[in-house]
Formats: sequence, C-alpha cells, structure tokens
Amino acid sequence: MVITKNTLEFVLENVEKSLENFVLENKSKCKTWVSMESLLVTQYNSRLDNALQAKAYTSINQLESKDKFSVSNRIRDYLALAKEVYDKKE
Repeated sequence: MVITKNTLEFVLENVEKSLENFVLENKSKCKTWVSMESLLVTQYNSRLDNALQAKAYTSINQLESKDKFSVSNRIRDYLALAKEVYDKKE
C-alpha cells in the first residue's frame, strides 16, 4: 500500500514525539554517543515500523524508495538534535 507524504510526516512526527525524553532517560545507561546513537536508531525504526503497521501500512522495508529516503533524512536530523541533548551538561 502506498503511503501519502502527509501520513508519513504525521507518523514520523509521532515517533519523534514518543522519543522526546528517551535521551535523557537513557543517558546514564549509554556512556558514549555511539551507544546512544545505536539505541536511538533501533528505537526509532522499531517505533516507526509499529506505527506504520498500526495504520495498516507495511513495514519500513517495503516503503517506496522516495519514502525510505525521507525516513533516513528524518532519522539523520533527529540524531543531530538528540546528540545536542546528549552532549549538554547536566
């Protein structure tokens, strides 16, 4: 099933909103940014996959190329913001 751009944007925003406090909550468990980044990518993809399936769409792997590109760009942008939060002094 083809997903519309608006629906994909809505789902991505919800995934990012669900991860808002994730960095702060897990910072003590992840002593390096590399481990946090890995955890965030896993969480992002898992939550995105669940959100897509909840909306009766297929998994991330079955999105069209342009949509996969949009997702990878959003993840990259999200990780940049998350790194700023991770790097802040408490």
